[in-house]
Amino acid sequence: MKVAYRLRISISPIATVLKQYQQSKQPTILFPGYDGTKGTSDDITVHIKNDTIHDIEVPGKKALDAALQKIQSWSASNQSRLPTTETGQKLISHITDPWGQTLHYSLQNRYQCRIASNGPDRTPKTQWDTGIILKIPAPSKPEKPSFTDSLHAKTDWLTRRKAELNAHSNDDDDTVKNHHYYAGGQDTLEGAEYFWFFTKLMAITAIIFIPVSILYKEKTYLQE
Repeated sequence: MKVAYRLRISISPIATVLKQYQQSKQPTILFPGYDGTKGTSDDITVHIKNDTIHDIEVPGKKALDAALQKIQSWSASNQSRLPTTETGQKLISHITDPWGQTLHYSLQNRYQCRIASNGPDRTPKTQWDTGIILKIPAPSKPEKPSFTDSLHAKTDWLTRRKAELNAHSNDDDDTVKNHHYYAGGQDTLEGAEYFWFFTKLMAITAIIFIPVSILYKEKTYLQE
């Protein structure tokens, strides 16, 4: 009997790139893709800034961006909600990756979804998968007014001073991204499958324990 359950991909191109960065400290690292040759269309380029991944250029990015635009347009027209897995898949069903395969959409939770390509090996759940993780901000709960609100300023002194000087920080120029690209390293058990795996595991354990508990004979040990 072959057990096919795995909790996480053991090999990831990004993990390999990070190891190379620790040795070379180069801000941009090119990782050869599925064909093992640098300079081809399936290469993965990772840009690192301040010892963290700043951006990833994945193969099939054009198709992923087209699918992302479809999902974002739907979300903007539906009160900033994300489509269900079925609805999202229909929205991007006509978009294919460079290897002729349809992209896959999955809703991971209320505020996060994933658009995935099987990659150049055309096989899902491998290190060559590429995709986009899209996150939408959770709605903030309105704060109840308090009688002490009038005692506090609505903005802090630094913000007011910047407004007076018409100044801004460099961080204000950076557009906050609500999505990021990935390559490999995704979970094979996700959503309901993850919980069903442990439910079945506990059920099997309970069934095995029944005959053990029946056949178990109690023994008494006396010590002087």
